[in-house]
Formats: sequence, structure tokens, C-alpha cells
Amino acid sequence: MPAATELTYSFPGAGTIEREPVPFVQLGFGGAVDMVTVSIIEPDNTQTELYNAATDLVPMKTNAMFAITLPTSLDAPGNYRISYTITVPGKGTTAETKSGAFSFTIDLPRQPAADTPEQGKTSKAD
Repeated sequence: MPAATELTYSFPGAGTIEREPVPFVQLGFGGAVDMVTVSIIEPDNTQTELYNAATDLVPMKTNAMFAITLPTSLDAPGNYRISYTITVPGKGTTAETKSGAFSFTIDLPRQPAADTPEQGKTSKAD
């Protein structure tokens, strides 16, 4: 049985190559945990905080699965890194804190160029 703090599921999956835009992130753990922070680092090294328990109005507490809708779908090609910090509620005032991270890649298929008529050519009907 995995430890409560062990990341047992993620979407996108760790090390995966995503071929479609990513509109949300999911994190699943071996047991009930409290989410403390979640951040994403984009291919250009921009870091965005997706969740912070100290400032967000809706706490993400005592659950094994969390879903976070992204501000905009990720569709730029490159490597992304999700980092998180969780706590496992303990007895009394103790809590075990753990941080982790995983990466995935976005590589959307290129769209074929639209067919356009050649400029300057006209067709004549006989």
C-alpha cells in the first residue's frame, strides 16, 4: 500500500508527451492529504502559482485526488514542470510535509497549411 504522501496518479502523467492542449492538472496521492501549494514552470521558465492554501479562498483539504483548472490551456510546445507541497494531517498539531515535482512535454501535431489558390492565375471558361 503506498504511503499517503506518495504521488500515485497525475494528469498529465509524469514523463508523458501530450498531443492535445492541457486544460487542467490532476494530482492523486496514496491517502488523504492537504494541498499546500501547486505551481507550474513553463518552457520559457515562467513560474505560475496555481494554488496556495494561504491565499486561496477554497481550501483543498483532506482528499486523495485534486483537480486544478488552469488559467489557460497549455498548448505551447515544450517541457512543463508541476511542483507541489502537501501535508498529511497528524495526531495533535503534527503534520508531515512533503514536496514533489514531475514533468511532461507538450508536442501538438502541426496543422496542415490551408490550401490557397495561386495568386495571379485565373481560369478561363471556353
